[in-house]
Amino acid sequence: MKEHSPLSYQRIEDAKAGDFDAYRMIVNEYSNALLSVAYSVLGDFHEAQDAVQEAFLKCYRNLHTLNDPAKLGSWLYAIAHRTSLDFAKRSRRTLPLDETALSSDNITPWLEQYVIHDSVWGALQELEEKSRSVVVRIT
Repeated sequence: MKEHSPLSYQRIEDAKAGDFDAYRMIVNEYSNALLSVAYSVLGDFHEAQDAVQEAFLKCYRNLHTLNDPAKLGSWLYAIAHRTSLDFAKRSRRTLPLDETALSSDNITPWLEQYVIHDSVWGALQELEEKSRSVVVRIT
């Protein structure tokens, strides 16, 4: 976890007081880390970006509840992780039949790709979260 300087604490307090530029600096500082968290849960870069954006909105709305500025990183991580899990639950919904229809000439490549993707994703899910995060960051 990052060690915060008095300047960082001041930035957090400024953001809590409504200073959007101070909050923007926090977003810039933590966006890559939260994107990594979201991607490790979702496995899709665009979904992870959406989850991180929503997580930062939740953080902004609830920043006043952060009592200990030293815990900002872990607080942001927890919100991003929970938000990503929510996104994962939403994305597991079934699609309407017309969106899932495949013609017979392209079902074989799609099925092969699906089996490979499903196998890799299943193997990643078997790893401990720490190991999975490392693998996802590297790839």
